[in-house]
Amino acid sequence: MEPIRDLDIENTGQLIDYLRHKGYIQSDETPSARNLRGGVSSRTVWLDLPDGRAWVLKQSLEKLRVAVDWFSDPQRVHCEAECARWLAELVPGHAPALHWEDHEHHVIALEAVPLPHENWKTRLLRGELDLKHTAECGRLLATIHRKTHERFSEVEAAFSDCNFFESLRVEPYYRYTATQVPEAASFIGRLI
Repeated sequence: MEPIRDLDIENTGQLIDYLRHKGYIQSDETPSARNLRGGVSSRTVWLDLPDGRAWVLKQSLEKLRVAVDWFSDPQRVHCEAECARWLAELVPGHAPALHWEDHEHHVIALEAVPLPHENWKTRLLRGELDLKHTAECGRLLATIHRKTHERFSEVEAAFSDCNFFESLRVEPYYRYTATQVPEAASFIGRLI
C-alpha cells in the first residue's frame, strides 16, 4: 500500500486505509467512524473499534474553518499530546489517555469519554448548573495548578512556546475584532 500523503481523517475510507497502513488496527478490522462537529481548528473523528474500545482522533488544520483567512501551525496538536501525557501523570484517571501520535500527519488518538455523556458547556448554555460538577471541576483544576507549580521548571520547558495561543486565540478574536471595530482597538490592545 502506498503511504498516504494528504491525509484527511474525515474521509472514512482514507482513514481506515491509514489506520491499517500504520498498524493502529489489523488489516481485517473495520471500525466505524463518525465526524464530530463543532471545532474550527481540527478535524475530529469518533472511532468505534471492533473490540469495544473507542478513540477520538484529532488532526490539526493549518487554515481554520472560518470565512476569514486564519492560520495556525498544525504542530499544535503535538502540544495537546504533551498535555495529555502530563495530565496522565498529574491527575491519573481524570483525562482521556493518549493512545498514539503521528507527527507526519499531525494526528493524535485519545481515549474516548464513555457514552452516554454530554458536553458541560452545552448544559451550561441550557442553564443547567450542577454544583457537584462545578466543585469537582474546581478541585481538579486546583490540583492541576498545584502539581504543575510544584514541577514548574519541567512544565515550563515542555510548554514554553505560546505561538499556538497567539494564532488560535489572540489573533482571531482580539486582533481581528480590533480591525473590525476601530473604536475598540485601544481597549483591545490593552487587553492583549
